[in-house]
Amino acid sequence: MNLVLSDAAIICEEKEKFIFCTEIKKITLKKNNITNRLVKDLIELKKVNLDRIGNQKSKLFYEMLYKNRILIEDYEDIIPDIEKANFNYLLYEKKEAKNLIDNLKKYKILIVGMGGIGQSIIQHLAAAGFRQFIIVDYDTVKIENFNRQFLLDEKHIGIMKIQVVSENLRKVYSDISINEYRVNITNKKMLNDILNMNEKVEMIICAADYPTNEYIRSLIVQVSLEYKIPCAIAGVGHYFGEVGPILFTQNAKVHYLQYLNQCEVNKIYNPILKGSICFTNSVVSVLLAYEVFNYFVQRKVSIRDKTLVYDFRDGIQCKNQINWDYEVKEK
Repeated sequence: MNLVLSDAAIICEEKEKFIFCTEIKKITLKKNNITNRLVKDLIELKKVNLDRIGNQKSKLFYEMLYKNRILIEDYEDIIPDIEKANFNYLLYEKKEAKNLIDNLKKYKILIVGMGGIGQSIIQHLAAAGFRQFIIVDYDTVKIENFNRQFLLDEKHIGIMKIQVVSENLRKVYSDISINEYRVNITNKKMLNDILNMNEKVEMIICAADYPTNEYIRSLIVQVSLEYKIPCAIAGVGHYFGEVGPILFTQNAKVHYLQYLNQCEVNKIYNPILKGSICFTNSVVSVLLAYEVFNYFVQRKVSIRDKTLVYDFRDGIQCKNQINWDYEVKEK
């Protein structure tokens, strides 16, 4: 096995010890004749073939560094240039990084809404290595979109947003697949039809706010319940943003649906916000996209069946966390 010294690793030398550090690991080794030689060789060569190490102590030294991701697999010559940064990002912590990156290309993501949040989410997921998308939106490009929707420019005014988004992403990622649906989702059957026409959808993302936040989210959660597909939700107001939940359990979906239905019943006037700015849209969408990425590369998801509420009035602060996967206590 060919291993190389991770570019995320720092090696320090003190009077009686060597210290190997990454952002998440710190290993201390006592200095002696063996470690002096091995560290010197490692810094000079920056690589080692583990299968060719005959000396047992030397092999244990390198295996320890490999276990702690100071040494990592050498895939430099077989990873496409466009994937190398993503690949190395995961390789710092996961030995199975190549399989995880390869699998991202196979996952099919349905995104409803191609406004400020939806466009940013698909941009970041595509940049992270996802290649299979279904996008739904009915709106055309308007000049007032430009302050927060960065795939658009003046020559696109009057053109369907999903067409512009698809064309621009295909210019960057030649292997990307995007199925476009130019519809305004007003009932559950419309979502059912889209899912029935696309096999193996792995996740539904709600980035829409029309006809109302509660109504479109309710439709998506209902479909998520029916098809047993995780669904992710993000939204932004004037001063507050919601990151999540990503709903996995049926229990959490039921509770979130009950909350949405109650909100819809109680509101007697619910306008669409005209004020929106790039910063809040970008923060919310990037955080959600990162959590989706974490789920598919088998990392911890902090919004699993939870909503994080951010307050943007005084910096960026997470003000509240709402858990939807709770048990109802009998009275």
